[in-house]
Amino acid sequence: GRFRVLSVRHVGPRGLVYEVEPPGVGQMRRALKIRTLPEAREPDIAERMRNVVRRFRDIDHPHAERVFDLGTLPDDAPFVIAEWLPYATLEARLSHRRPLPTETAIALLLRVCRAVAAFHAKGLTHGDIRPSHILIDLRGDEPADLILVKLIDGVLPSIIDAAPAGGAFGQVAYLAPECLAGAHRSPSSDVYALGVMAYRLLSHILPYRPDDPRAAAFDRDPVSRVRWLHQHASPVRPSRLSERPEFPPALEQVIGRALSKSVADRPADAGALLGAIEAALASPLPTFAGQIAVPVFEGETSPREVFASVVTEGPPRAEGVPSPPQVEVVSKGVGVSIGAAEKRALRRMLAVAAAGVLSGIVAALVF
Repeated sequence: GRFRVLSVRHVGPRGLVYEVEPPGVGQMRRALKIRTLPEAREPDIAERMRNVVRRFRDIDHPHAERVFDLGTLPDDAPFVIAEWLPYATLEARLSHRRPLPTETAIALLLRVCRAVAAFHAKGLTHGDIRPSHILIDLRGDEPADLILVKLIDGVLPSIIDAAPAGGAFGQVAYLAPECLAGAHRSPSSDVYALGVMAYRLLSHILPYRPDDPRAAAFDRDPVSRVRWLHQHASPVRPSRLSERPEFPPALEQVIGRALSKSVADRPADAGALLGAIEAALASPLPTFAGQIAVPVFEGETSPREVFASVVTEGPPRAEGVPSPPQVEVVSKGVGVSIGAAEKRALRRMLAVAAAGVLSGIVAALVF
C-alpha cells in the first residue's frame, strides 16, 4: 500500500516488474520487482534480505542499478524497490541489430565490469549477469553514443542463490560450470559470466551454443546441450569467429582466463578482471607476469608459444570427453564504446597489429 502502480513492465515465470510511484508530490518513479519462484519463499529469506539490505543500499555506482529497499510480502515473496529505468536491454541490441563496433563493445564491457566490481567490493555477488540484465541507451554506433549503461537485477539472485536444474537458455548460457553443478554463486562465477558476455560482444556469438556438434549426441534439449558444453568442452578462439582483422589478441587472452573451468584459474573478482582488461588494452601483448596462462581454447594444449617467461603445461582434456571435429563458424563481429584513455590504448594496440608485428604471434596465442 506504500506505492501506486502505474504500469506492468514485465510478467515472466521468474517474477513481476511494476512501474510504481511513491506517496507524496514530486517523487521519482520506482521499479517494484517481485520474485515468484517457489525457491524464493524459503523460510529464512527475510532474514537473509535483512542481512544484506544495507550493503545493497550503499552501492552508488553510475553503471549499477540503485536499490532503495527490499523485503518480503505477506505471502513471503521477496521484493525489491529500485530506480525506474525505461531503457532497452543489451540483449535486444545484440539480437536484432548489426554488431557493435569493437571500440563500443569494449567500452560497454569496461562499464559493466566496473559495476560488478562495485558489488564485489561490498562483499556481494551479482549472480545473474547477462545482456538481458544490462540496460543501455545507445544512440549510434560510436563510443560517444553510449549514453547509459546500467547493470540491473543483482539483488534477488545473489540472495536466493538458486542454480536451476533446467533453467532458461538465456540464463544457463552465462552460468559458470560450478554453478551448473550446484555450487553457490560467487565473485568467480560473476567473472565467468563476464567472460561469456565479452566473448559474445567481440565475436557476436556465444562460446557454447545448442548447434555445437560436440554436444549433438548428448541430448536433444538445447539447454541440456549448453549445460554439458559449459562443464566439459572448451570454446573456439573468438578471433576465429570474427571477420574483423583488428580483433585484440591481448584481450582475447583475458577472456580465455575468465572462461576457465577452474575457479582458481580465473581472475579472483571483477576488480581483478577489470585490471587485466585495462592492462591488455594498454599493451599489444598480454603480460601476466607470474601467473599461469590457462589453455581454454578448443584444440590448444600449451601457452608456451605465447609466454616465453611462463612455462606451463595445460591440463589434459577431461576423461571421457571426446576430441571434437574442427568446427569453422563465421560471424560478424561486435562492438561498443570506451572512454578516452581506453580508446587511445586500444588504438595503439590495433596500430601495432595492423603493422603486422603480431602476425606470427596471434596464431600461437593460447588461452
